[in-house]
Amino acid sequence: MPPVFHNGIFFAAVLWCLASCLPLALPARALLRRQRLREKKWKRKQANGPQFAEGGNVLTEADFSGNDLRKERLRGGICLAIGVLVLFFLQPDAGFMAFEVADSPQHSELRSLVIREAGSFMEREPILGMVVAVVHGDESLVLGFGRRDLSTKQPPDGDTVYEIASLSKLFTGLLLAHEIEEGNVALADPVNRHLPSGVSLPASAEGALIRHLATHTSGFPKVAGNLKDMTGLVGYATGRDPYKGYTEEHFWEAVKTVQLRSQPGENVHYSNFGASLLGSLLAAKRSATYESRVKEVICRPLGMKDTCVVPTEEQETRRARGYRSIMKLGGFRVTLAADAWEAPDVMAGEGGLLSTGNDMLKFLQASVGQTRSPLTAASTSAQKELQPWTDHTAVGTLWFRTKWNDHVLLQHEGRSTGQRSFIGGIEGQPTGIVLLSNGQVEVDNLGKSLLRQILRLKSKDAPVPPASGIN
Repeated sequence: MPPVFHNGIFFAAVLWCLASCLPLALPARALLRRQRLREKKWKRKQANGPQFAEGGNVLTEADFSGNDLRKERLRGGICLAIGVLVLFFLQPDAGFMAFEVADSPQHSELRSLVIREAGSFMEREPILGMVVAVVHGDESLVLGFGRRDLSTKQPPDGDTVYEIASLSKLFTGLLLAHEIEEGNVALADPVNRHLPSGVSLPASAEGALIRHLATHTSGFPKVAGNLKDMTGLVGYATGRDPYKGYTEEHFWEAVKTVQLRSQPGENVHYSNFGASLLGSLLAAKRSATYESRVKEVICRPLGMKDTCVVPTEEQETRRARGYRSIMKLGGFRVTLAADAWEAPDVMAGEGGLLSTGNDMLKFLQASVGQTRSPLTAASTSAQKELQPWTDHTAVGTLWFRTKWNDHVLLQHEGRSTGQRSFIGGIEGQPTGIVLLSNGQVEVDNLGKSLLRQILRLKSKDAPVPPASGIN
């Protein structure tokens, strides 16, 4: 849900509480006001009848009995309690915030550009904190801006833990590319061939291939049917973890009863559910968890120490708090917090990973070819076009590809209940960016704008494209 939805609920609850204070403090006046409102309503209905309602315009505050006043106070108290309870579940927080930057020892044109543009974005948008990781040519850096959460003055840094949400799909895609390279899976394999024992797709989905899951062409719905049933309007309004109470049994039941939006291979329909299934069957094939496979295949070779599904107690102390709404009043912030995501392992392939700026920098460096690793070939393969989408966009192995004149932008966005993320890189060039933030403001436009300006910087390793190449 957009921040305006949460802001509307918040202000409605505040007004409800303020209105409830009148019958508590001035019950006679509240009774009189309600009586006059009734009279006005009656007059509108009797426009051609008597000019005044019976007894109208003669009541005063003194006309109400002590019993009337007690009932009115009770009514006001109940209404106030309801309003306070709603506000409690909305998780409001407030405080002053000065702009902070987590400094780095580097001093370069690239660093100055990132500080200027990201700082301007932070001042302009209702956002609390953000980490930017950048690579260009042979240079790389990680910078933090704002606050990790409103309760501390500490800015986020390269070790702050964020929910990377749908950027997790790129890890799932890389796992698949690795398994294909090892000869354990093929894009043309039927999905049913790799499902755990006792699990199979319904007859309507038997034609689904691994390729379809990897390119969002499986026809699977965006989310599992029984997960959608568990996340209603109240969950969205209160910022509840959408995975709360969802189990592995729920997931495999959803797989066995899935209802497709279209036949496999027919259309591109972005599907979290399909990405989760892909990650889960790759893990099940190795009799392992998704988290353990990510750590073994990706994190260990790249030196990523903080990327996980279930954080340790120490990692929890470095975790950025998510905010589904942030209202700016000068230097004052009023926020509505969001629950931390705790996705079950079987759902982690769609958006359950946590990571840091330092870890995502290493992933970015490997993805854009700034560094070489045992995953270089698999990473390159995962980015290749598998499915055209529009005239300017296509899908790789869960990567999105966008044409920028003579260049191709490899990208993906992520969004949890209270955090946003973005990764973008230029195909064939060691240039890319990762943004991690704890708010609901879209950061992809900032990422693309920064990439456009970074490409203009002189670099012996990164040729400069035309300025019009990025939109």
